[in-house]
Amino acid sequence: MKTRKTSQNVKRRILFAMASPSHVRKIRAMLGSDDFSFSSALDPNAAIERLKKKKFDVIILDAAPWRSNRKVPGRKIMKAASGRPIIVLTEGGEATAKAMKAFGHNLWDLSWEYVDGELLKSTISSAVSFDQERVALRDGEERFSKILQLGPGLYIISRVKNGLISDVNEAWLAAFGFRRKEVIGKTT
Repeated sequence: MKTRKTSQNVKRRILFAMASPSHVRKIRAMLGSDDFSFSSALDPNAAIERLKKKKFDVIILDAAPWRSNRKVPGRKIMKAASGRPIIVLTEGGEATAKAMKAFGHNLWDLSWEYVDGELLKSTISSAVSFDQERVALRDGEERFSKILQLGPGLYIISRVKNGLISDVNEAWLAAFGFRRKEVIGKTT
């Protein structure tokens, strides 16, 4: 997943999912249109289709009007979001946000009771920055792993504290005649 570079003329793409029309208007008024481009989907299936077709920087899930029958579609939207940041707007119901966090996703929760334009803008900015850092870290780990595995030297990664081996490269395995599963998790 490529991250978007921020600049003065790049708008953050936001999907309002399962939001009532009045809440969509309220959020648009809070944020303005200078820094954001908006798309909304009241229906969960429409939100999932938009997520499949278009890239969004942030998804805002309006959990305020949810009843128990809306939690499952909300989780489906989170699954379709593929790790992109999601801001859950609740209506004083911390239980909804906790339930969503338990689902194990990159979530940020705000209450409609306290949200205003500045709080929402800063939360969007934090969520996007956090996501970009997470992607950069993952990419760096992948590059490091490739370098480790493809390098001609004998490489082993272990903890200094207890010598626990977390990785070795193929050259190391070939030189010492071990299989990976025989050494990973063992100590030096």
